[in-house]
Amino acid sequence: MRGYFDGDGHFDKFSPRADITTISEKMAYQLIFLHETFGYKPRLFRYDDKRSRKPRFTVRLNKEDALRFIEMVRPRNPIRLKNVIGAAADRTRISTILSSLHQNLGDPKVESYH
Repeated sequence: MRGYFDGDGHFDKFSPRADITTISEKMAYQLIFLHETFGYKPRLFRYDDKRSRKPRFTVRLNKEDALRFIEMVRPRNPIRLKNVIGAAADRTRISTILSSLHQNLGDPKVESYH
């Protein structure tokens, strides 16, 4: 889950919510199954890409599930970590999550993901 989120995931710090996007409908349903296995309540959105004319699927976790997901997955991509900062929800909890992630990873400014 961490690897998939680090590559194709997004954390919206203002909602908060966690999204994972894929072009594979099968993968989207597999992600939903996996989220449900951990007790989350994911939602599935389908978007039609006007340029490629192919659908893309977003599996979304809202609010409490998104925060629990970030705590569990502990993203390592510095860009994903940056998106957690300033989340509108429980700032104390977000700070605790970030502190824990920083201790485990060292300096998250490493630009290994471009």
